[in-house]
Amino acid sequence: MESLSEPMKIHLSQSTFRLLPAESYDVVSRGEVEVKGKGLMHTYWLLGCTHQEIQKELRAIVRTLKKNLSMTSESNSGSATPPTPMSGGSSSEFRILIVDDSSAQRKLVSHALNATELGMEVRVADSAEMAMQMLRTSSYSMAFVDMNLSSDASVMDGCGLIELMRASPEGQGLILVGMSTSIAEYEDAFTLAGANATLQKPFPSAPELVQIIKALRAQQDAATSLAAALHGAISSSVDVSRQILIVEDSAMQMKLLTRRMQEVGALLSMRFDIMTVSSAEKAIDAFRFNADPLTGKSRFHAALIDQQLSDGEGDMLGSDLIHTLRTSAFCSTRTLLFGCSTSFHSNASIMLAAGGDHVFVKPLPTAATMASSLKRFALFSTY
Repeated sequence: MESLSEPMKIHLSQSTFRLLPAESYDVVSRGEVEVKGKGLMHTYWLLGCTHQEIQKELRAIVRTLKKNLSMTSESNSGSATPPTPMSGGSSSEFRILIVDDSSAQRKLVSHALNATELGMEVRVADSAEMAMQMLRTSSYSMAFVDMNLSSDASVMDGCGLIELMRASPEGQGLILVGMSTSIAEYEDAFTLAGANATLQKPFPSAPELVQIIKALRAQQDAATSLAAALHGAISSSVDVSRQILIVEDSAMQMKLLTRRMQEVGALLSMRFDIMTVSSAEKAIDAFRFNADPLTGKSRFHAALIDQQLSDGEGDMLGSDLIHTLRTSAFCSTRTLLFGCSTSFHSNASIMLAAGGDHVFVKPLPTAATMASSLKRFALFSTY
């Protein structure tokens, strides 16, 4: 709420106001204000604390924050001994960019990252424009991007910036992390934009953050190595295409699945011609109408089918669709039918028994992991 506040005032949302004991805090209504992405919200001013024990705790927290921020300032100024780099060499080899329009949040995130003692060099930007300029002038290993970069709805938000970073030449190989105080609300949007991971603010403890950062770097290194191996094994002169059908009734999930399959195609040096449908009925029609006039068999090389589907008249399971396609006259025996489900353990065996060739868990694994799985099938490994 900081971007909508006024100087020297504490601005509260209604949800925060409800959490405060009425007998311990002095709070007055501010009225309704326009909040980006949420519309009109009733908000409040926090005038002070009336409970003596809470006042003591607050003073102790303020002293701790001042001490921590002072230590962070000394570290950034170079007067303190730099920590040991994460993987040898200078800290500039592991440079992190924080993008947040709140100065207080930039300091808190910087402190959380410096507390990991991974030897990283932390830099900050207060806007999307500044972040892109910094990205063009220096190399970075990771970027932490806040969702709400401004209270102005016309200004690019965190998802827009991540998408722009991912599309830019400087953003290739960059680990992008979306962050928000309401991460559950924006997780799918961040993923769709191209984020590698999302984090809830305030950040977890330093040991947890260390594990998250190390896991992300290991994942990125593995993806880079696999991509190099796959590209080295495939002749660049060969233009291979595969027709893929995605069956998913959720518009958001359809976009996520399409993006991931495009990434897999790029790793396999194949052109994936992707068609999407939102119901089982439309999927059956797509198979029938895409049939080769000579053989009567569909031209689709593979289909990725969600387990929970709606056909407009009622719910139809993806396993039922797989069985219908597998036993139809217009589905080639060479067509691969892949299932996907958020309830992998309970649905995988059902989809395989129905005639599925493989089942992926949702959210889908990384593009590198999926590419490795698809290489087991001749349609995706021989040219």
